Amino acid sequence: MKKRNLLFAILIFCGVTIYAQEQEPEINIGGNLGITTNDTQVVVGLDGELLYAVDQNFKVGVATGLIFATKNNGVLLPLAFSGRFKADTKLGVGLDLGYAIPINKSTGSLYVRPMLEYKLSNKSNLKFSYSGLNSVGYLNIGILFRMNHNRRSLTISY
Repeated sequence: MKKRNLLFAILIFCGVTIYAQEQEPEINIGGNLGITTNDTQVVVGLDGELLYAVDQNFKVGVATGLIFATKNNGVLLPLAFSGRFKADTKLGVGLDLGYAIPINKSTGSLYVRPMLEYKLSNKSNLKFSYSGLNSVGYLNIGILFRMNHNRRSLTISY
């Protein structure tokens, strides 16, 4: 009986593996502050991203948010496809490409946003980006917080 219980315990401990669950999306939420490139208009934005890992250094997904322009009180809702490439342990580059839907006193336009991200911690990234909206563009700086950074899974296989 003791031999059988010992053998059963050894089999369980040999089959237990702990790994990070990579099939779940990375969810990021944050905000940014910017200034337009053609006149001195302040722009405030909210960002949201849903990214899936393609491999260890590349993620794809979707991005959205809200853009508030202070000069004309315009509000835009960008909907975009996203790509992120981790160039280093702390540095990454990305691109959002989509369409900005007008909400208030704005016109819809093509939305292009190249960016440079710096990893502050496992929970936050500092983002430098340029957002192009037809003939208007703005430079901004923002911070993103990862909402599901502690997801872990326990798998028992025998």
